[in-house]
Amino acid sequence: QMWIRDRSRSWFRRSKRPISTVLNYNADLMASSKVRLIALMTDTILSFPWREGDEIAKGQVVAVVKKEALSHGLAQLDAQAVALDVQIANLKSELERARDLLAKGVATQQAVDQLNAQYSATVAQKDALVAGRRQLAVSAGHAVVKAPVDGVRSGKMYEEGYIASPQMPLGTLLVTDPIKIELKLVEKDISR
Repeated sequence: QMWIRDRSRSWFRRSKRPISTVLNYNADLMASSKVRLIALMTDTILSFPWREGDEIAKGQVVAVVKKEALSHGLAQLDAQAVALDVQIANLKSELERARDLLAKGVATQQAVDQLNAQYSATVAQKDALVAGRRQLAVSAGHAVVKAPVDGVRSGKMYEEGYIASPQMPLGTLLVTDPIKIELKLVEKDISR
């Protein structure tokens, strides 16, 4: 038996409850992982509305980087592709005409081969242009930075108007589900 103080009164009463040991330790709550948020292109940040501690859901837009230069580059590549289409159509027509003339004995094989090489080179140039446009379009798509996981915003390095760069993260997203608890115990208390 032991005497326990009744908190509502100033006197003690007798109880048959067992005595338990209470140990007090400090613990650190930590994110289970950290995800660095990186802008994959270098330009001015147009929108970056999040503050420290804001919860962000997977897929939400974290930041928007200016992409005007890339948009102008895409428009220029589109115009070049149209010009190459016209050139290819013209070369194809000339090549067919030269083959007809070769069959009639009026044109030389060298003239046909030269037109064929020019046609093939122009088609290859158009293919390279289309591939470059796709690559530029992918880069333009990187102007919007989205959260890859659910988490809490931490370590904001930039503000709107700053120049984002792939070398420096925009900040960190702390994954808090599940959360880690780091408890520092005294070795002798581990068995308790």
